[in-house]
Amino acid sequence: MAQANRLAPRQPVCLLLFLAALLLPLEAYSGVYLMSPGKWRDGKISWRYNPAGIAPGADEAAILATVKRAFDAWSAVCNITAEYAGTTATGLDQTSARSEVVLGYTALPYPQAADAAPDSEDSASNYTYFTSGKIRISSSIGANIQYNPDTLVHEIGHLLGLDHSDNPYSIMFANPYNTVPSPGTYKLFGDDITTCANLYGAKGIQGDVGTPKSSAVVPARLEIAAIIELDATGASVLRLFNYSPVGIDYSNAYLNASYASNAKAFRAAPGDNTLEIWVKSDQPRYPYDIQHNIGGQTARSHDLVRQIGFAAGANGTVSVSRIDTVESGTLAAYSARANIQSSAPGTQQVYVAALYANTVYFRTAQGWSGSAAPLFTLTSPGAANFDILRDFDARDVPPGAALYVGYGASMDELIAKQQIKLVHTF
Repeated sequence: MAQANRLAPRQPVCLLLFLAALLLPLEAYSGVYLMSPGKWRDGKISWRYNPAGIAPGADEAAILATVKRAFDAWSAVCNITAEYAGTTATGLDQTSARSEVVLGYTALPYPQAADAAPDSEDSASNYTYFTSGKIRISSSIGANIQYNPDTLVHEIGHLLGLDHSDNPYSIMFANPYNTVPSPGTYKLFGDDITTCANLYGAKGIQGDVGTPKSSAVVPARLEIAAIIELDATGASVLRLFNYSPVGIDYSNAYLNASYASNAKAFRAAPGDNTLEIWVKSDQPRYPYDIQHNIGGQTARSHDLVRQIGFAAGANGTVSVSRIDTVESGTLAAYSARANIQSSAPGTQQVYVAALYANTVYFRTAQGWSGSAAPLFTLTSPGAANFDILRDFDARDVPPGAALYVGYGASMDELIAKQQIKLVHTF
């Protein structure tokens, strides 16, 4: 593409299909929420099996194989590693004290066949790396759990730190047993994949698993830019720019896994740093959870987690300039995020652009525009991690359409310095 065509606005030409897709509600296939701040360090889980209490006639080998496949379903789409470490005598009530993850049997209220969770959901001010947890199978009806593997995929999602979904086409929907398409297939859907990827890292776009196009109304979700800038004293501060129809309830920040409150002012150590931000939206959580008081959960859920990665110099400020992008989900629920670092002083304009048939449209806080306009601005030296698209149904996007992200003091500088990156060509 010639330089003049890179991000210069053009008159609309052949954009009907593309714009029809772009203007669809971005929340059409969203839904998975998060537990309180915490995850497994480096995405690694070692688990053991306690056979005590197994139901008579249960196929132990089949149950173990089903649990392993359920873990595999998650590790195929995000950066987690689950290792079976053999049998154990540790009971389900001893996992926390012994720092083990145990698969075992217990009485569960009918008709619940299984459940799972890490042992230590943390308070707002304490970031937790999970070290123990449990996968509980009903000692009565769980004997045939291998015939309903989606139940275990759902429950292991909870073990990883995922909460329930308000999307009936998600494996994390609060009642997954009858509503997800293709039951018994261990399939994860776009928002399941993206939420796991946000916690542990993505493994790219997965194949379209045939999520039906639904007219069901799903609550809107947050799309934000998490931005690090300098204040007048030279300290770094966090700013959240929200360009979704959803409000922010509150946020917590953790600098290199240490609590940084709302990151009103902090100084990073020289070298590589990560500021992780957990954000609750003002949307009510899925009604099933409130109605049944699942886990004593409140009426609000963590909607997203974002990590701003940046390299700091001796003075703690951003010392490099670069653009990184990550994609996750499926074509039915496509998500992409960018992480921008800018060391040059001054105001930087950050652009998200869609190019099709020599026509460029720019994403703004108000929607898509045919005029060159930034999504947000960044006072540099600084960094930002932000949503390019979140849970977007891209199946109607015409072949050849492309997404770009870039930044510069002006559009001319962006083009001249080639501070632009291709995110995806559909």
